[in-house]
Amino acid sequence: MKTWAQRVSLIHKPGGKPVSNSNDNNQMPVWKRWGAPLQSAFKQGTKAFRYGTLDSPYPENSDEDKEWRRGFNSAFHRNQIYWEKRRING
Repeated sequence: MKTWAQRVSLIHKPGGKPVSNSNDNNQMPVWKRWGAPLQSAFKQGTKAFRYGTLDSPYPENSDEDKEWRRGFNSAFHRNQIYWEKRRING
């Protein structure tokens, strides 16, 4: 069975045989070649919480900014749960 990336990069011609959509160097989807920007913004937000950075490096209300905030809030919430358990358990 072909992986998702292999299926994306193939076109089926009428004879049923898959044909490459472009040259062999360009087989990966765009998000794999250049990285997923929203995923990296999320990771930057979680790192920012650990290092104490409070300001997003992205323009306000952009998709990247929202993902950065989501990553920051996620790390904050995980930290809050960790310390709440430590407080309860002693």
